Amino acid sequence: MPIAYEEVNNLARLPFKFFKRSNYVPKAPTHWHTGIEIDYLVSGEDFKVVIAGQTHHYNSGDIWAIDRTQIHAATGHKDRSYYVMGLIIDNNFLEKEYTSSKNWRIKMDHISRDTASYRQLRKNLITIAELVDQPISDSIRFLILSEFFQMIALIDSEYTEKNCRHNAAKPIFG
Repeated sequence: MPIAYEEVNNLARLPFKFFKRSNYVPKAPTHWHTGIEIDYLVSGEDFKVVIAGQTHHYNSGDIWAIDRTQIHAATGHKDRSYYVMGLIIDNNFLEKEYTSSKNWRIKMDHISRDTASYRQLRKNLITIAELVDQPISDSIRFLILSEFFQMIALIDSEYTEKNCRHNAAKPIFG
């Protein structure tokens, strides 16, 4: 099975790519990219995501992360509808502006919806989704960045396992 490198293009003047896919064609081929991906399944059931060789099943309301350079793919049932939103954070920007992130290993599989951190992360993603639909003026850009940086700080404090190695961006296969 071929593994493609995904060239990620950031939104204009923002340090991430944001995507929303409703009635999502339930298949994303096996690929990887250098940025950290945060996904939120707004609606749909049994969305299958294979990350670094491990299969995960997500349902409406689930949020998960794909750490930098992890090989991943997604599939859903062909007769079901899915609405997925998420972002891929520019790795160069993240490592420059949040230098401790070089040592992150994201641990966000099946996070509990009963926590304040889940509710805050969900709010940040939904607010970013609403804001990126507007023309990106300076004030809208700063509102988006405010939500984005809150999300980065939350991921750092709640969902990372720090490690001392400085080569955390090395590809993870398997």
